Amino acid sequence: MSFLKLLHKLFFPPKTSPKKLSYKGTFLPEGKQQEIIFPNLNSVGMESTFSSKNSIDTGGPYQIKKWFYNVGDIIEEGDVLCTIETEKVTMEFEVAIGGQISFINQKKGTVSPGETLATLTGIQTKSTHLKSYDNSKPWAIMVYHQGTRIRSKHAGEIRFGPAFLHLKSEPINVFGNQFFGDWFYKTQQGIYLQLWNSNPIKEGVHTKANNDLLFLNTETKELTTIKKGIPSFFWSIEENEHGKLFLIYNTDNREKRIEIA
Repeated sequence: MSFLKLLHKLFFPPKTSPKKLSYKGTFLPEGKQQEIIFPNLNSVGMESTFSSKNSIDTGGPYQIKKWFYNVGDIIEEGDVLCTIETEKVTMEFEVAIGGQISFINQKKGTVSPGETLATLTGIQTKSTHLKSYDNSKPWAIMVYHQGTRIRSKHAGEIRFGPAFLHLKSEPINVFGNQFFGDWFYKTQQGIYLQLWNSNPIKEGVHTKANNDLLFLNTETKELTTIKKGIPSFFWSIEENEHGKLFLIYNTDNREKRIEIA
């Protein structure tokens, strides 16, 4: 299999991209490394990586607009590594095979053909972490807001406690292979979510929760951490008469409230 066919595909922005409902889940063999190279888009053989329903001026220069992953993240086949734009079009740069990111070129600026964007390292796909992310399990729509879908996949449940999930957003996935609660709260600007700071599969029953409150801006697709280290699984949000939001949770049989800026 050729390098280009194996490692990258280029698609158009979400409005014209085909919907991605599931991924094949192919990963690099454990321990093997592979560079993701930005290709010469005008070279022979690259036509097959574009949507046949659209045309594109690939003359460059090519500007890296946004990165979606960091070193240590696990990226899956079909995930968008970054967006690259020219004067006329923005393109999503997808990987065609999964792995753990061991290097990422955090450069913000122009990128040239032949330049390394990232390096992937093969992982043990039979690990408990990836079993929970197995593509044989269905993705369900958890919430839809302003053109953004957040899909959830059941990863497991804590004994006598809550369920934990994997999430992905469409048309651009901003979530890694982390664990989330099934809690969310919608506002006009976006969605609040609950990130777990531990791996419940590896660590078993939890006696102390430690979760972060995240906010996904569904217009800009920016994911922001609002509050870290909240010691509770069970949350609610309340809006007062002045329009201020408060996160409410219980710990040690006491109700606590955090004002959300």
